[in-house]
Amino acid sequence: MSAAPSPKMETGIRCWGSVAPAPGGRLPDDLEPISEPLVGRRFRKIGRFIKLALSGAATCVRRSELERLPPERTGVFFGTGIGNTPDLSGFSEAVLGGPTEQVPSPIQFAHSIGNSGAFYVAQAFELSGPVLAISQEDVSFECALLAARDALAFGDVDYALVGGADVYCPDDAAQRQRMGLAPSSAVPLSEGSGWVLLERLAPTSAAVLGEVRVEQEDPRLALQRQCSVAEGGEPSALAISARLAEGSPALASAVPHARLMANRGAFPTESAVALCAFLEERAAAAGGLSDLFHSIGVSRDGFLGLVSARWAGRAA
Repeated sequence: MSAAPSPKMETGIRCWGSVAPAPGGRLPDDLEPISEPLVGRRFRKIGRFIKLALSGAATCVRRSELERLPPERTGVFFGTGIGNTPDLSGFSEAVLGGPTEQVPSPIQFAHSIGNSGAFYVAQAFELSGPVLAISQEDVSFECALLAARDALAFGDVDYALVGGADVYCPDDAAQRQRMGLAPSSAVPLSEGSGWVLLERLAPTSAAVLGEVRVEQEDPRLALQRQCSVAEGGEPSALAISARLAEGSPALASAVPHARLMANRGAFPTESAVALCAFLEERAAAAGGLSDLFHSIGVSRDGFLGLVSARWAGRAA
């Protein structure tokens, strides 16, 4: 039986990794350390969505300084807003008829299901702990963080590999429709994969995961509370989702002391890549950057995703 969570337990971020190529751009060739089951012929049959998830997860895991993630004590918590649309669209067109005649692929069908990314990540690192795939539009990564934090607090796992990934599937008009954006939207489209390895706060933690919430709230009030200036006047790094920034262009001015992180384009789990970008910048900096991170995003049905983190000073 799992123990009750400790209200004083803090969650540490041990390491991180992300991949954010231009839409359709080349992914990293080096996916080590990916275990033997995924190399060779089988790996060549994996589509872009799964490779994107694997690339981000592998970048994170190789930084963990662990010889191996403990298989039964590591969970995978994976959020995706729109899933593996390239394989799903390709299989659907083969079955229902599309612009080109093609034979339906059973491998493409298996890869099109919602948990395919989480499955391949768990298989790649030979993990047998909990594996959870979550799809809640633009707050999918935040929901994955909530589930992972609870699993750590209840003692179900010792490590939680948490990620968010979404892939661009042309053309632009179809992708905007999938994301609930207007055809005339000026928001640039993108894709990416961001992962963090969570643990109970320890000297090995590079950062501390702070507030994680998913709720319905006025964006301006949430932003003012989420990005309040820390004691001592230290400003926060702020990431606002592309969807929210487009809907409320003056929103960033609500927190004039925040350093607004550059927008890399819209995809539902962009907050995962934004968190990794903050950690990457902070680890490489000798000083002068914020030690606090806040992100705020919104789904098409009005749910806000709020995440905060604090740099702990360990260079990962």
